[in-house]
Amino acid sequence: ESFLPSMMTVSHPVHTAMIALGCGIAYRLRTRLNKWIFVFPGLLLLWAILDHAAYNGQYGLPGWLLHIHDWTGSGYKTKDVFLLMLAGSLVADYWTLNQVRSKLPLLAQESIINPFSEIWNMGEALFRRNGRFAYLMGFYRERRELGFILRYGNEEASGREDRVRERMKIFLGAAAGLAVVLLVAGLWAGMEAYASGGSGDACFACLFDSLQNWWDRLSGFEKGAIILGAL
Repeated sequence: ESFLPSMMTVSHPVHTAMIALGCGIAYRLRTRLNKWIFVFPGLLLLWAILDHAAYNGQYGLPGWLLHIHDWTGSGYKTKDVFLLMLAGSLVADYWTLNQVRSKLPLLAQESIINPFSEIWNMGEALFRRNGRFAYLMGFYRERRELGFILRYGNEEASGREDRVRERMKIFLGAAAGLAVVLLVAGLWAGMEAYASGGSGDACFACLFDSLQNWWDRLSGFEKGAIILGAL
């Protein structure tokens, strides 16, 4: 909130992309390393939450949390780490593709598969050769998919769609249950406030104020019990 702020946040898109990329890296390295690698995206999630919370509540958070936020770069290092992860992932991906290069189709004067020649060719096709851009983009995408199938096989994709859909139904049901619990609690808190001498004017937003006050008065165990009960 100043010309040279002491902290910043890269916001939701970069945080989400960083965590998703961390999940992909952990999944790809799960066989070379052990399953402890999945701690990595968990740490990225905690870092994103800390960045966001510190920026939104910089005047109300405990001092030790703000100190941890300072140690992690005050929000300024998140984008740099994400870009380094992205660059490393691109290098690893194209290194993998070149391991099976002899089995993949190559364009004229293309001896090594690399992102720079792909971007150059697509840019040239976009501005100089109408109609070729879409075909070229499709070719690169199909070649990349074929390369990874040749390198890793396609077992990891078979049957996963149904499992993911079933798990999403479970998570959506849990989220719906939690929303119902919070709505009922909010209405109950609002009626309680009205019964204790509130004004007779209708104020739907005041219900949420009462809900916040009621939630803040609960202990950590009570909050945990409500969330676990909803799930």
